[in-house]
Amino acid sequence: MLFVSQTPMSGMPWRVSQVCDPILRADGGWARSVVYDPGAYGGRTYPTDLRQGSTEAENASTECDVVILTAEMGEEHAHGKPWTRHHSTDPLRWIEQEPLATRSTVVAQSPARFAENLDVLPNAVPIDDPRFVPGEKSDDKINIVYTPTSKSKEGWTRKSYPDTMLAFRRILNDTALRPKVNIYLLEDTPFEQIMAARRRAHIVIDECSTGSYHSTTLESLSCGAAVLTWIDSDTQYAVSRLMGKDICLPVIQTGEKEIYRNLRMLIENPVLLESTMKESRRWMAKHYSEQWQAEKWIKWHRHFLQNIEKPLTT
Repeated sequence: MLFVSQTPMSGMPWRVSQVCDPILRADGGWARSVVYDPGAYGGRTYPTDLRQGSTEAENASTECDVVILTAEMGEEHAHGKPWTRHHSTDPLRWIEQEPLATRSTVVAQSPARFAENLDVLPNAVPIDDPRFVPGEKSDDKINIVYTPTSKSKEGWTRKSYPDTMLAFRRILNDTALRPKVNIYLLEDTPFEQIMAARRRAHIVIDECSTGSYHSTTLESLSCGAAVLTWIDSDTQYAVSRLMGKDICLPVIQTGEKEIYRNLRMLIENPVLLESTMKESRRWMAKHYSEQWQAEKWIKWHRHFLQNIEKPLTT
């Protein structure tokens, strides 16, 4: 199984291959990934697997059974091998506006509302990797980590940056709250440094504008942090489809105008904060295991290879 992407997609191709590879290797297979432009985000770099154009990448392209393309990649990037397409961005970037359910999947986040005919797959996170487990968290101050990827004020790229910065200013201007916290604003920062901060974080803010969680939420829950984000009813429906039952991610539901209020609530209630942090990691271990994630991805693509011309069922 070879995941091919133009950009790092916040590390998604690498994370999918990390989760699926051990399971497939036990059965004589493998999962790898190739990113054509690993430096597309500037200083915000992510781990990569195979380098495009390398002999190893070319061999993987030849030997794989199926190529997974991201939504903006044309089928020519499959080099004649059976291919599927995974949709994890807003539809403006989709090469197919009406993707076929027989060869397409969608991440169980906001994009799922634009393609309800597609099966949903998890945004993979290798929760047992040392980079994704809780680290030592200070007892003296509360570490709040924020890693914005967009400062836009409108559209799908609006990620509550202005509201979050306003909340930070209010906290830092409060003589009672300021001594209790450290605020880490990490922009254009390599993934390794971001994950090191999240492992030490008590609170992580994803985004609170679009109604969707992102890899930030999953990675931070895995690291045992309390996560602020807003999951709307459409995204919750996608999560329920993924899980096969009505279950919610253990986040602090937070709209744009509620960021300061909810931060203050956690800062001033250490018992609540501690219990929320413990539940974050416990929930991921119970409901989002690497085995479960891998089985979702592998089962779907095995079914695809066995039934290329037949409609898929969930």
